[in-house]
Formats: sequence, structure tokens, C-alpha cells
Amino acid sequence: ARLLDLFNPEVLIVCDQSVSGIPGCLDTVRRAVAESSATCDDPSWSVLSTSFPGRALPVSAGSVILAELYRAPLTSFVRPMAGIS
Repeated sequence: ARLLDLFNPEVLIVCDQSVSGIPGCLDTVRRAVAESSATCDDPSWSVLSTSFPGRALPVSAGSVILAELYRAPLTSFVRPMAGIS
């Protein structure tokens, strides 16, 4: 809930394996967000489970790459491709 308030994303994807493996876990996370967040109006819409259950490590590696792309979308891949002819 605190991260939602700080970054104010439209959607929070929860990649923890327990969310997809333990019934009711996602509902518990959503209730906690509803009780604690000042910015999240509808946790049932904005707090979602991952579509890649059991693959948290590869997904987290992808997020590092995407962070660079979002930080500087026009220049992210210019440097690595500069030496290619």
C-alpha cells in the first residue's frame, strides 16, 4: 500500500508465488491495500496476480531491462546498437 501511494501506478502486479498458489492470498493483499492506501480507489481492479506464476526470477530480470527503457525510451538501445553495422 505504501508503494502504491508513493509511485501511484495504475496497476500493481504481485509476482509472489503464494498469490497464485494459496487460495485467498490475493484477496488478503487487496484488503490490506484497501485499508492502508490513500491513492488506490479500487484494489480489485488495480492489484493483480502475475500471469507468469512460478517465474518470479525471470520476470524480475525483465523488469530491470524495462526500467532502463522507461527511464530513457529514445536512447536506451542506441548505445548497444552503435557498434553494429
